[in-house]
Amino acid sequence: MDIDGASICIRPAEPKDIPPIMKALSQAAVMGNSAPAFYFRWVIQEGIAVVAEKYQVITGFLIAERNDAVAYAQLIYLFVDPPSRKQGLGSTLMKHFLEICQREGVKYIDLHAQKDAAKFYRPAKFNYNCLLGLPYYKE
Repeated sequence: MDIDGASICIRPAEPKDIPPIMKALSQAAVMGNSAPAFYFRWVIQEGIAVVAEKYQVITGFLIAERNDAVAYAQLIYLFVDPPSRKQGLGSTLMKHFLEICQREGVKYIDLHAQKDAAKFYRPAKFNYNCLLGLPYYKE
């Protein structure tokens, strides 16, 4: 994927990515932006965590908790740096996440989003407040 003529690399998150992820969240007005570093270390090991890099600088990331016992994942953070928004990076991160979920047998995905984000999640076949067992998001 290219943004502004620069190649974007999507890769699994690593422990070295925790400081820039935490910095991005602390600078953004997102709920839950005070998660400690040990939380991100746990998600990198046990959950689903991917980053997008441009010129070896993180421009976006997706963090999801996972429970394999019930084939469940909860999307916690989907972040794209403001200058990189509206160029398909968020959709690319989401597509990558859904591919990982499918490959690893996740059947149920939960996410909580602001109502104004609904149009972003609908193309990925998320439904608003549907029954348990189907992907959904809610306010």
